[in-house]
Amino acid sequence: MQVKHLKSLINRIDYGNNISNDELTELISLFYDEYSMADLEGSEDLLMLLKSRARAKSKSVWGNRIYQHCMIEISNRCQNDCYYCDIRHGNTEIPRYNLKKSEILETIKPYYKVGIRDFILLSGEKAHKSDEITDIVHYIKSYYPDTTLTLGLGIADKKAYNEWREAGADKYMLREETIDEARYMMLHPAYMKLEKQVDSLYDLRNLGYQVDMRFTLGTPYQSPDSLAEMLCFIKDFGPSSVALSPFVPSPDSEFRHHNECSLTLITAMTSLLRLLMPKLIIPATSTMDAISEQGTIQGILSGANITIHNITPDIYRNYRSDINFGSVNPVDEALILGLDKLGYELFYRHDYDTKRSSCAHAPRI
Repeated sequence: MQVKHLKSLINRIDYGNNISNDELTELISLFYDEYSMADLEGSEDLLMLLKSRARAKSKSVWGNRIYQHCMIEISNRCQNDCYYCDIRHGNTEIPRYNLKKSEILETIKPYYKVGIRDFILLSGEKAHKSDEITDIVHYIKSYYPDTTLTLGLGIADKKAYNEWREAGADKYMLREETIDEARYMMLHPAYMKLEKQVDSLYDLRNLGYQVDMRFTLGTPYQSPDSLAEMLCFIKDFGPSSVALSPFVPSPDSEFRHHNECSLTLITAMTSLLRLLMPKLIIPATSTMDAISEQGTIQGILSGANITIHNITPDIYRNYRSDINFGSVNPVDEALILGLDKLGYELFYRHDYDTKRSSCAHAPRI
């Protein structure tokens, strides 16, 4: 009876019908950990059904094309002390770096030459001065004006966001761990406020950015009901893209003994997100390869339509103690061959079709 009920929930989401938060929580609970699935006969079949429906939904919108983006960690400095993060300000175990604009341009150059046009610049919060970021963005755009440039630099003020937008930044990615106030306080020091993070999402949209969100799954204090709440928040806000990254504990954090996120959870959540928001851009981040040898492939098979690859220069790779986004060569023949066997084509360049990538969103009141 329970299997039949859960299957009906998957069908309802697939057909575009609403389900309640409690029903969504019930569905997520099945895939939350290995024990939940082991307790229910037929759970593997439900996961296969969920993934196949999401895969079909993705193909109905995006076809069989998988688009490739590249990410550069331009700094591992940060002013914050998030308890789970290896680059938090208080971690004295790792050396720090800031890439120069010339280094960033040189990193982009070979990937631009093969046709990649989507680049993401990530760093900790306030790793660079605001005018330095403005200069970096302008510098990149002056050489490569046809690139789509995404910034993921943490929370800043409206003035900085606006200056970066005017310099040529196209998109902005904000990282979230939860949208529940109580859980947020368990992961961050008291001076950090969830409200400020949420306000920034609306500030960025009002300034003309395409807003991307990155949620980390499997973090301490997370639960099925908080994940259901997160999915509802995403659906209401309507970002252009959502990256779901698995939590991999940093050896330099107080959560170093916490379990990493399971592949089952991240693939199930990817599939649910695809069914809830068919037009959403969903990356299969290469962090997934940190928890499974075929992580990126499994992300695509769960409904993702983008791959994100870490192209941070090798010299700086040891300046972190966690795995972060992982490292996959964007022109990796094994990846290309693997996706080709599954009926997908890899593309280095695309222009977002507004009919596909735009999502209905609720206005901020």
